[in-house]
Amino acid sequence: MPKVTVLMPVYNGELFLREAIESILNQTFQDFEFLIIDDGSKDQSAAIIASYSDTRIRFFSNGSNYGLIFTLNKGLVLAQGEYIARMDCDDFAFPDRLARQVEHMNQYTDIGLCGTAMKYMHTDIWVKHPTDHEDIKAGLLFYCSLNHPTVMMRSSVVKSYSLYYDYQSPHTEDYELWTRMAQLTRITNIPDVLLHYRIHSEQIGAKHNAEQQEIGKKIVFNQLIQMGLLPTEDELNLHMNVCERRLQATDGFVQGVTSWFDKLRAKNIETNHYSQQSLENVLNSYFAEVSSYYHANLPVAKPASSIRRTKPLRRNGRKRLGKKTTGMRRKKSSKGASSRRAVSRSKRKGSVQPRKKGSAIKGKKRAS
Repeated sequence: MPKVTVLMPVYNGELFLREAIESILNQTFQDFEFLIIDDGSKDQSAAIIASYSDTRIRFFSNGSNYGLIFTLNKGLVLAQGEYIARMDCDDFAFPDRLARQVEHMNQYTDIGLCGTAMKYMHTDIWVKHPTDHEDIKAGLLFYCSLNHPTVMMRSSVVKSYSLYYDYQSPHTEDYELWTRMAQLTRITNIPDVLLHYRIHSEQIGAKHNAEQQEIGKKIVFNQLIQMGLLPTEDELNLHMNVCERRLQATDGFVQGVTSWFDKLRAKNIETNHYSQQSLENVLNSYFAEVSSYYHANLPVAKPASSIRRTKPLRRNGRKRLGKKTTGMRRKKSSKGASSRRAVSRSKRKGSVQPRKKGSAIKGKKRAS
């Protein structure tokens, strides 16, 4: 019996398949079987796999496309190794990946599931999760705290508890399985990067993001029930908004998160479902993000010079009137001008004294 079964499902993976296969065949640890299952590929994947003559490769074909969950569960049944290592057909395993994980699993016999850190291929981005069982378990309440293509499982634990992937959790089948395993066995992550993870448009996360989020919501709901807490729909939506970083820079949102996190703390003190310190660490980490977003996105106050003044001001001891008052002044001024014109007309008609004989109008002589 081999020490390790490397389980790799394949579906239309011809583009990166050789690189993935050879990264396993070139491992420094050699005591393994390479279980490759083609799920009805329509490209040249099957031909590429068949081109290898390495006796460690066990090649199976589903004949038709039955889906990833079916293929993974088939692989768990067919696996002969003491440990089962996952591998995706578009990733690249570091040469010492199997050796490092086997060493860890041999040393800690109570560990049933072991992941590692990974790095996005051709980038400087790496994904690293907590290493302690209690921290990983508490983290699962908010996110998938193990990288699926990096994990190694203890076969005896999988088969003793019938820990197979859930058909009701498509595109989140790994996350759902980890939440069950966390209740039954100890789990850990090796902090070192042992796999290159490839990003491309055909990945499940890129094509099924909305469905992943909806099923992820159900997985979180089940964990809350397990800790003895039945959330309202508003509380569950608020929790998922925090998980998915759909944050809001409002007092109401921050106060809602504060109240919800306090409720989680109180229930956990009552049930002791999670390590108090591990849960506190996760809550503090997410609340720090909420707080930072709030302070970074507060509405900017308008400068004083741009605010319209509504109170009358006094300048040089005189009252400065607003627009409406100014109109009243103009009206009065207009009325006063009319009165003055009326007086002028009355003077021209009869109030003006007659000229004396011999006087002259400026610029003209009196006629003789």
